[in-house]
Amino acid sequence: MTRTIIIGLLFSVLFIRGCGVARAESPTNLYQDSSISGYNSYNSRVAPHFVAKEFMCHHCGKAKISRSLLYRLELLRLKLGVPIIVTSGYRCTLHNDSVGGTKNSQHKTGKAVDVKVKGYTPEQVANIARLVGFSFIKVYSTQTHIDVR
Repeated sequence: MTRTIIIGLLFSVLFIRGCGVARAESPTNLYQDSSISGYNSYNSRVAPHFVAKEFMCHHCGKAKISRSLLYRLELLRLKLGVPIIVTSGYRCTLHNDSVGGTKNSQHKTGKAVDVKVKGYTPEQVANIARLVGFSFIKVYSTQTHIDVR
């Protein structure tokens, strides 16, 4: 637990100072439901281990990402020690409907992702995601849905 807190604090410092990632003005911004969007580049770094294209809608190419989601994804990435593959991030309404997403899907607000992690089962990812504070988790056969509702 102490290691997670230290890692979280280190990430917070990097996040707040803007070290090449999305900037937050104060530590409280990390926990608000604010989101970031409007990237200058497909490869814009939005967090130390993530770039904008990973979160873009497969239909319209737009992205909306909750800062709280990014913060927890970074914690999860650090805890796992290996890359996280985002299979679905932000979804516009058309894309969400085409994949059978729920009407009130958290993907539509930028607060959810579906992920795969090499070397981990979806259940193992779910268990670790709970430890780093994701508020809703659903396990599928090949991936894990995690969000910060």
